[in-house]
Amino acid sequence: MKKFAMVLIAILGFVFVANAQQDKASVPGDYGNTVLVSVSDDSQTSTSITIYNNSTKSITVYVSVYNDQGNEVGKAYFSVPAATQGSHSKTTQTISKIRPCSLTTSGCEVKGIKITKVTVQN
Repeated sequence: MKKFAMVLIAILGFVFVANAQQDKASVPGDYGNTVLVSVSDDSQTSTSITIYNNSTKSITVYVSVYNDQGNEVGKAYFSVPAATQGSHSKTTQTISKIRPCSLTTSGCEVKGIKITKVTVQN
C-alpha cells in the first residue's frame, strides 16, 4: 500500500509540475518509507518545492537546487511533519536563490533538485 501511494504521488507530480524536477530518498530507520521533493515553481529569486513524506516520523530534509550547468543555485532545509498511517504529508516551501538573476542572465533556471540529507526528528 505504501509503495502504491508513492507511485501515485510520483505520477501526480509529473502531471502537475511542468519541469518535473524530482528526487526521492529513504527515511532513515523507517523501512520502505520515502520522502519525495519536486520543484513546483521557479522565479528569478527563488524556487518553490513540494515535499511529500509517507513516513509516520517527522523528518528534516536538506535540499539543493541546480541550474542546467550543474551549479548549485540554492539550498535549504525544512521540517516535514509525519504522515498518518497509510497516507502522506505534503508541504510546500521556498528556497531563495544564492543571487537573484536578471532577465538576461542564463543558467539561473532550476534544472535539477537533490535531497542531500534526511534526518528523523526526536
